[in-house]
Amino acid sequence: MQFLVAAALLAAIVGYSSAGIPGSITGALTAAAVVSGCAVALGRSATGAAIPQPADPWHRRGGFLAAVGSLLLSLRYGWQFGWLGAIAGYASGMLAGLVAAALSITFTRRRRRPDDRIAGVTGPFDLENERHVRLIDRIREDYSRQLADESGPYAECWFKPAAILPHPKETIRQALNTLLDFVEGRRQSPYLDQAIRSREVASTIRACLAVLDRYLEIPESELPTDPEENRKVGLAILGGATDPTGGPRA
Repeated sequence: MQFLVAAALLAAIVGYSSAGIPGSITGALTAAAVVSGCAVALGRSATGAAIPQPADPWHRRGGFLAAVGSLLLSLRYGWQFGWLGAIAGYASGMLAGLVAAALSITFTRRRRRPDDRIAGVTGPFDLENERHVRLIDRIREDYSRQLADESGPYAECWFKPAAILPHPKETIRQALNTLLDFVEGRRQSPYLDQAIRSREVASTIRACLAVLDRYLEIPESELPTDPEENRKVGLAILGGATDPTGGPRA
């Protein structure tokens, strides 16, 4: 932060001596944009402390583009109007990085290798087979990411279509039940860590299985995205007698 302030002040003084108040504004904004963009590109905060790395490197590339763009455009328009160039360059660079990151994530999710949907193995899973254990772990990780994903039209809904799951619903169920058998001591495996045999892990798996029941195998067009309508339709399909929140069924 001290470096950012010092750079902005120095640039403002130089700008003022060259073009008065417009020059000081140009100098300060350009310095701030360049330093901020470089901080994003280097994965550091304005104070110099390391910050968690973004999920996609395009975010950092956007910081680099913002720093370069603000500097080049401010030089292009000179001391009088360079402040406009600094703002435009910074905004354009960061926006380009965010758009590229979003596109990268979208295409990565869609582009799956043939074995990413556990080709040829849908259960039962053999815990004595190392490949099967790796597949169980992949399914667990993919399902965990799905549960953590709060985006999309069903983000606020209790029930969701099974079509958005990363693997077939029954395959996920079999994988989790197989893992639960190991955790609760009903099955053995030389490829799983004994440390996961605990009540906490078993409770987590059971909770994940319960949530899986709320992924309904019906067309998305038949499942409303309005939370209240979604609840009513989901309960009607399951034939439940109680509201998922614990109250009486409406």
